[in-house]
Amino acid sequence: MVQTQDAALGYELNLVTRFIFEHNQPSNPLNVCVRIFTLSGKSVQQIGNQLITTSFYASISWDDQDCNRLGNGTYIYVLRVATDTPKGRQTTEKIEKLVIIR
Repeated sequence: MVQTQDAALGYELNLVTRFIFEHNQPSNPLNVCVRIFTLSGKSVQQIGNQLITTSFYASISWDDQDCNRLGNGTYIYVLRVATDTPKGRQTTEKIEKLVIIR
């Protein structure tokens, strides 16, 4: 007689989205803000942070596991980066699509 045990497989998926961008202000403090919108224009999430990098690349992380978890779908996000330079306050932004599939 062979005894078998049912296999149980459990996991918790913890995905963190990283918004990675290129900039031309290494060693300067960057005020980074990512705003996420529905396709109809409703703001549903905002992530902000101040970063100092030593390279021309930076990233800001977003953990979508909190109480404001977004559903599957297509969203628009606006990445805004501001920094103080010798020419004064400089701000730039980029608008892109974000697709969430679980």
